[in-house]
Order: sequence, then structure tokens, then C-alpha cells
Amino acid sequence: LGGDYANGRLRGTGRPVGLVDDDRWARYQERSQAVVRGEELMRQTRQGRKSVWQLLQEPQRVAGDVIADCPAPGGDELRTLHQRYLSAIESLTIDARYEGYLIKDRSAARQMHDLDSRVIPADIDYSAISHLRTEARERLAAIRPRSLGQALRISGVTPADITVLAVGLVKAGDQQGG
Repeated sequence: LGGDYANGRLRGTGRPVGLVDDDRWARYQERSQAVVRGEELMRQTRQGRKSVWQLLQEPQRVAGDVIADCPAPGGDELRTLHQRYLSAIESLTIDARYEGYLIKDRSAARQMHDLDSRVIPADIDYSAISHLRTEARERLAAIRPRSLGQALRISGVTPADITVLAVGLVKAGDQQGG
């Protein structure tokens, strides 16, 4: 939540077991609401053709300067949030800056999950898959991974090898099915 993920996780875990008192919990809840509202405003408030969120993705931009130049009414509320919850706005600035990386990371995680769910038959003959590099054939045959995701994690097996293997699995499935 607003770049401070460990704080949120620990407070959420500590509250039910009595480790976070009412005052601290109220401050955390207030900050959390400020983060949510701040992100909404940053995404909606525009300066020219770009939103504040987009402007903050530019490394040379400073949150305080961008927010100071925001038009009303979103700018007024952002300035108030910036004054009262500086750490929340700084966290959101970090979130904006690294959003592209986070999107790529989530995409990579989804792709790896997809590869992990693509099962390799236990009796596969890697030598029968044309265009698979010799090193990849040897490593795959020795380790016998259960999925494409596991195969990709083998040292010496490249993403190109996985593509060739995936195509080989489809072709083998087509030949068996019809």
C-alpha cells in the first residue's frame, strides 16, 4: 500500500493479536486512506496532456514541485495530502516511478505460472525434437523436468530451447490426437 508493503502486512497481522494499539491502528488506517485518495487524485488530475501520476514517472520530476503546479480542484486536495501525509505521497511517487517495472514483473510471473502449468510427458524423447540444441537435450534428458517452467530453470536451457520444446510438445500432441 503506497510503497510501504511490509508496514501494511505487519500492521494487518499484528492488529488481531493485540500488537497494534488503537491509536497506532487509527493512524495507519488514516494514512492508508490518504494513499488510496492520493493515487486516485494523481491519476485523475492532469497538467496539460499528462496526469500527475504520469509526470511522476519521469525521474527528473519532484513530487512537491509537480503537486505545487497542479490545477484545482484536484491540485488543492493533493497539496493538502502532501502537507499532511508526506510519507504517503513519497511512497506513491515511488509506486509511480516503478510502475512499469512492476507491470513487467507481474507479466513475467504470469508467464512463469503458465509455463509451470504446461506439463511435459514423463516419457518424452528429447532427441526426437528437432532444432533443440544438444546441450538442452542432454540437460533435459538428465533432469527430466515435469513442466516447461521447471525446464526453463535448468542451467544451460535457454528461452529459445523452451520455445522449441513447446512447439515439439504441440506437434507430438497433434500426432497422438489425430
